[in-house]
This record gives sequence, C-alpha cells and structure tokens, in this order.
Amino acid sequence: MSDLGSDSDSDADIELPALPSELTDDPELLAAATADLTKHKYKPRPRTSFKARQLPNPATSLTEQDPALGAYFVIDRTTLNQKEIRSGCIYHMHMHLEGDAYFRVLRLLESADAHSRILAQGHIFLATKAFDGLFPIVKKEVVLLADTLYGLKEPARTQAIETIPITELGEEVSIRFFQADDTPANAPGLGLFCRRIFFRLWRSLKYYVGTRTIAWGGVIRSLNPKEVFELSGILHGPIQRVRLKAPHDGSHTFADVCHGTGGATEAAKLAGLQPSFAIDIDKIRSATYRRNNEDIMDEDDIICEDVFNLNTVYLGQRIDVLHCSFPCKVWSWRKIWPTKMDERNRAIVFEWYKVLNLIRPRQATMEQVDGMVLSRKHTLSFFRLIRDTLANTSMKVAWYVHELCDHGLPSRRRRLLLTASRPDEYIPAFAPATHGPRAKRPWFLPRDALRNIPEGIPHHDITDEVRRPIPNSKPIPWDTLSPTVVCSGSNIHPDGTRRLTIREWLRLQRFPDTFELVGTYAEAVRQIGDAVPPIPFSQVLNLVRKALQSRDGPEGTVPCRSIYDEDILPVKEADYPSVFRHPAYCA
Repeated sequence: MSDLGSDSDSDADIELPALPSELTDDPELLAAATADLTKHKYKPRPRTSFKARQLPNPATSLTEQDPALGAYFVIDRTTLNQKEIRSGCIYHMHMHLEGDAYFRVLRLLESADAHSRILAQGHIFLATKAFDGLFPIVKKEVVLLADTLYGLKEPARTQAIETIPITELGEEVSIRFFQADDTPANAPGLGLFCRRIFFRLWRSLKYYVGTRTIAWGGVIRSLNPKEVFELSGILHGPIQRVRLKAPHDGSHTFADVCHGTGGATEAAKLAGLQPSFAIDIDKIRSATYRRNNEDIMDEDDIICEDVFNLNTVYLGQRIDVLHCSFPCKVWSWRKIWPTKMDERNRAIVFEWYKVLNLIRPRQATMEQVDGMVLSRKHTLSFFRLIRDTLANTSMKVAWYVHELCDHGLPSRRRRLLLTASRPDEYIPAFAPATHGPRAKRPWFLPRDALRNIPEGIPHHDITDEVRRPIPNSKPIPWDTLSPTVVCSGSNIHPDGTRRLTIREWLRLQRFPDTFELVGTYAEAVRQIGDAVPPIPFSQVLNLVRKALQSRDGPEGTVPCRSIYDEDILPVKEADYPSVFRHPAYCA
C-alpha cells in the first residue's frame, strides 16, 4: 500500500471526476456541499496528493445501497481534528450505545464524489460489562464483537467487519491480545487486553438493524494463535492438539444425561455414534430407555439415579459426545403455576459444570425449550449462567434457536440447541434447513407422518382410551404443520373421531417404528411430549461426529467445522464486505 505523502513516480495519481455542472452552477447546492464538509469537522486533504492501492479494481461500489454515493477508494491514513487516523490502529469510539467501545481500523475508504466522505472498516471491541452478564466483569478486558446474519453465505470474517464514519473515532488506545489460557489477568499495569471473540447471530436484517434487542444465537471462542500473532505481532505457543484414535469400529462414544424417553440416543444411533452411558431419575423413562437400548449397551451403563449423584455411579468411560436435556417445564412458555419440582429443576443447571468436569467430553450438546433464552428475565439469567460457565472453562460455545419443522418435524417446535467444544476441537457447523421455504424440499406434514402405518405394529391399537373424546379439542390438520406435541396429548386425530394412538404420537415426533414405550397411555404421551425428536437432532449430531472425525483424521484432512471457527482476520481483498449492511452508515 503506497504512502499518501509519497511523490514516487511508481504510484500514478488517479484522475478524480470533476464536480457536476449542476452543482457548480447552483449556489444553493454548492453551499449545501460545503456545509456537509464542515459538519464532518475534518479538513479535506488536497486531491492532488491522493494515491490509490495498486489493485486491478481499487473502487468499492455502493450503488446497491445508494447510487448517489459513487465509489470509495482505499487509503492509508487521513486527518481528523488535527489527529491522524491510520490503518492498523485502535481508537476509542464516541457515543457507542453499548458502553465502552473501541475500533481497530483495518482500512480507510474515501469517496470519489464531491462530499469526500471517509469511512473506516474494522472490528469493534466492547468492555465485558457491556454484555449484560455474558462474561465476568474483568477490569480492562474487552471482547471482539461480531454481528452476523444466520444463513448468510458470506464468510464470518467478512460479516464481522463493521463500517463506520471516522467521526466516531476518538483517541488512539492500545490493546494487548492473548489466548485465553495465556492471559496474565492479574498482572499490574496490563492495560486493555482481549482474549475472546463473541459472534452474535441475527435471524434476519430486521433484528440486526431494527430492534437490536434479541439475538437468536451466538458463538463464543478464544483467540487462536494465528489471530493473536496477526493482531499483536506476538507469537504465542500453539494449542496442543492431541490426536485421539477412535474406537476400533470407527465410532465415537455418546453419553445421555437426563435421557428421558431416549430421543437423543436414537438420534445418536442415526448419526453413527455409539451410546455408552445414560442416567435419569425417572423409573418409567429409565425402563423405556432400557427396553430400546439393552441390546447395544451393558446393564451397568443405564443408570436410574439422580444426576446430583453422578459422581458415585459414573464408571469413568471414555465419552466423546455428552448430551444433556434438563427438565424443561420450568422454562416452558406454557408454564403458568409454580410446582414443587421447580426449585430442583433449576438447581440441575448448577450441575452442568460438575457434569462436564467429571466426564470431560470432547463435544457437549444441550437441547432446551426456547423459553430459556427468549422469555422472562429470570429464565434468561439461568441460560447466561450456562454460557458463563462454559466460557470461563475456555470452551468454544455456540447456540442457536432452531425451528425443528425446518429439519423434518411435522409440527412447530422451536428449540434452543447449544454445543460446547474443547479448545483443541472444532466447533461443529450449524445444521442447515432441510425442509421448508429455505430448503429444496417442502415441509414434512402430518399426512406424510401418519400414512402407511403397518398393521399389528405395537402401540397402534384403537383402545377405549383412544376412542374417548376430549372436550374442546381441535383435530390435527392434514396438510399444514401441526401444533407442538406436548405432554397433555390434547390434540385429536385429523379425522376428528378419536385421539391419536401411541404410535401416531411417536410418528409425529419422528421416532422409528421399532421404538417401544413403557407405561399407560397417559404416561406414554407424557414421555413423547418431553422427548427430543430423533430425526432433527440427528442432523446436529451428524455434524458433531464429522467435526470429531476431522480432528482424528491424518494431518491435512479438510476440517468440517463452523465458519465461526475460522480465522477472524481478512487475508485478501475478497474478505472485505463490498456492500455495507448498516443503512445508517450510508446516509
């Protein structure tokens, strides 16, 4: 990149377009342009000294946002209020809505039109206190914040770059960068330091630009050695990646804590994982789990015990993937009245760290109702506790609210899915939609789920209890998504003449026809309503398994990982955004 003050002959000056005649001929328009320059409070640089980067196409077009803005050219430095603004430096941001904020300038852009508008592209850093409890408040610690749109095809490194006017930049500051395990947090006189990246995932541009209140997901991870070196120029030791050998049959082991009906284990079997350990306190659900998995698991590996006593029953098996499905009623949107089990169900959240510390899995997953993160404040605080626990252990944390109908479920069921990876593991990619408007296949509807049920199959008898009518109940529709399957079993068959059989309830949750339940009709329906749907969750576990295989494979294996696990820093011109997402920056 050429120096702006250089008079070298190798850098040819660019002929900038002259002012339009309608502007120079009209005194009012000329005065408005002059006032716009004065409003930005910086002195325009002489046009004769402007040099462009030696690129085939030095201009970044903004015509998709506003044709009147013209083209922007990359420059090295500029002057603002008698202060030099340079690429590669970090500056305090004025009047940021989320607290103490800092901006690292990656490059400066100057417009080629008469307004001489200058923008800065780079990364935003926020103090830990600005994240509302997501991170422990550590004095002088900042976190790199990156806003991304879920499902966008652009790489995360492109989406993470923000564009702001240089008038928002204040005094120059210094930030030191570390890996999470190398941070001397208690060192005196350390100054500002950064060790983590936080990606906020927005479902649509409406949430990103409009409300800016609730993010539908996020990813937290530590800076990797390459990022630390590129940001600070200090080369820290790389993370020790120990390549583990998979079992002789090529599978990876799976543990199901609070297994319930066993839907997560059915998903694990579909994804090619080997169930090795399961625990739940409910005797009926434990009997159901044992009936469906006794042929592939030892009797001692299926434990009917309180999860608070896990340390007394866990036998030390090697676990690659750990799944936890805590009781969801306390977080549910449908919950109205408190129950005697609420305090115990909330307390299980505090066992999350103990379970991870005892089993030490390579990857961990959690499925929960979306009310834990999108409803009342007292429930959101418990989810923050889970994120904070994982982030403080240097694990890579990713979460997102999924509509399971987009993944093959014939009913509306919105769930929070969370994955946690050890620092030396890859973050699994988010499962893309397989059905619905964002995919090639249409939604899987109740008509598809309830057709061709074989005669004589277990749990499909039309008993007197099935014929018993339910007052004020609506039939499940044939050709639209059904309501969420809940524990009460309040919906009736689409023909309106009877309740659904147990097998039909299982079909709506996408359980295989070989799956059997233990208990009465009411107990079976309650188990199905609480279950993890196997087909949608198997897509998540399949990507977890691929991430493990990428780590266990030979050197040079193409990694299967999330785009948010890649280096955050741009490495080429294509990594910079060509269209600015924030309309306010183009006004």
